[in-house]
Amino acid sequence: MQSTAGARPERPPLTPRRYMRLYGPLALTFLLMSGSSPFINKGIARLADETTGLAAFANAFPLALFLYSPVFAVRDIALKFIRGRTSYRRATLFLLTVSTCCTVPLLLVSLTSFLDNLVLHRILALPDDLVVPVKHAILAFTLIPTLIVFRGIHQGVHITDDTANWVGLGTAIRLVMILIFVFVIAVPMEMEGGVIGGLALTIGIATEMIVNTISARARTRFIRFDSPNHPPPSWRDLWSFSGPLFVANAMNVLLMSLTIAIVNGAVAAKPSAAAFNVVKSFTWFFSSTLMATQAMALARADSVANLRRLIRFTLIPVALFTLLTALVSWVPSIRRAMLSSFFELSDEQTIEFVVATIPFALILPALMATRSLARGLLMRGSATAWLTIAGVAGLGLLLGLRALDPTATLANGTTTGFLCWMGALVLDLVILLYALARVGIARCVHEPSLAPTFMEEKVAG
Repeated sequence: MQSTAGARPERPPLTPRRYMRLYGPLALTFLLMSGSSPFINKGIARLADETTGLAAFANAFPLALFLYSPVFAVRDIALKFIRGRTSYRRATLFLLTVSTCCTVPLLLVSLTSFLDNLVLHRILALPDDLVVPVKHAILAFTLIPTLIVFRGIHQGVHITDDTANWVGLGTAIRLVMILIFVFVIAVPMEMEGGVIGGLALTIGIATEMIVNTISARARTRFIRFDSPNHPPPSWRDLWSFSGPLFVANAMNVLLMSLTIAIVNGAVAAKPSAAAFNVVKSFTWFFSSTLMATQAMALARADSVANLRRLIRFTLIPVALFTLLTALVSWVPSIRRAMLSSFFELSDEQTIEFVVATIPFALILPALMATRSLARGLLMRGSATAWLTIAGVAGLGLLLGLRALDPTATLANGTTTGFLCWMGALVLDLVILLYALARVGIARCVHEPSLAPTFMEEKVAG
């Protein structure tokens, strides 16, 4: 008689209620994550030397983000491979090795001087008075890669076990802790602005990690036992799946940096950059929630019928966010309320650039949802190399456009920069759809030999 320990019953069809039980917490997670930076910036702006603080955080955050971008794939790796005690431990050890490799360059940049000329002066082009504040800020980020590993692993465990409500709860508590640290502790103590930003994110992610880790280990049974149906992955399996994801994530981070460089090339560089920040914040605040579709596809597109249901359900938030964008684009009273009341814009040229750019964001919700769905399906099919190819192609397009300097003679660099970024995303999506056609939807849904199936088979007693 075989043991039933660790085995779970076969999942029922993806109903609207089950969709919302998973999509709701994940969407809330992306929404709250994208909303934390504005609060941190508001706190730093209250310091006596707000200019240095904001500049240090603005330069340190993208660099740190790029250096630890590989660990953004942790949740996807957990969803793909963790099916029992051994796979849980092996994936954790593998990902801790990756996080260590991400932490080392953060320490080298922040604590040593031999990389200052290359990284801080040539790449970031920092003035001398910002070098020390930026190094202090980067040092505050050094714990984040390890924290993200433990957070992402247990988020993946929760999603696999249909307990994603803990994921959303952890992110909500994270935002509360960030607000408490910034406005109650750090600002009254007059900490350096860049250090406030780094420590706020560290404390927030640590809180989120604690909530997800404790709840997963206390409430999830399948990571306590090994399922006889699913042998644990080898290190080679983990690396062959994860390596392309690490590169693809780094490419995604660089896309936005290159886009900002294109925007800054405009004649009216300052209002163009300010307007682009507003457009990005508005569109990303809503569209980022559609990135939850990637985890949904990886975790629940386990049959053709469930894939069709997932696509139908995803059309609802896509339609909602498209409608919101249309209202802001075409209804003056709503647009005025957003720009004047929420973003507190007063500069007429900045407002003009925002108004000219927002209508082009109408296709962004559909683009983000389709791209996330395609990425999730390719991960299910272990065809992650295509994600790297798509990311490199999008980055190559932006590099070519940057070389052409399309905004050099334009006052409005916001619209041109936004369209260049959208063009890179469209090229990325075209390659992903081509990859799906080559790999085959059926193969991705049912998964090839390496990947453990999400439709757990009942183990007969």
